[in-house]
Amino acid sequence: MPGGASGSSEQRSGADWTYNIEENRYKLAVLEDKQILTVPLRRSLDVIRKLHGNGDTVTFPIPDAVDRITLKIHNLPNEPGQLLRLIDEVFERRNEDFDLNEVYNDFVRAHGRVLLDIKESWPHCYVHTKFPT
Repeated sequence: MPGGASGSSEQRSGADWTYNIEENRYKLAVLEDKQILTVPLRRSLDVIRKLHGNGDTVTFPIPDAVDRITLKIHNLPNEPGQLLRLIDEVFERRNEDFDLNEVYNDFVRAHGRVLLDIKESWPHCYVHTKFPT
């Protein structure tokens, strides 16, 4: 069932069921906006960042609190697992493949990393790189 609803035909025809379907459609439609889609992608990358050795060194230009508020404004969940499910649905609706590792690599190329070069004195030892290899 779309929107995760299941049960008898009586339950499926009720106002709650209809509201849940419409709310899910709205969330998916909102996520198709590129500016909104990048917010849950950044939030979902927290899962991937923990798996990569240098995942925490990816720098994003927007504070995490701003992303959380943006998601709340659009009635989207803040939990990465729930966001990933919605993102999967968006890509599936448009017959596009979704690979979180590829998205992670794109974010690294776009936003860069902060590296530590111990041969340099502070603050020059922190080098912000774009397009790291």
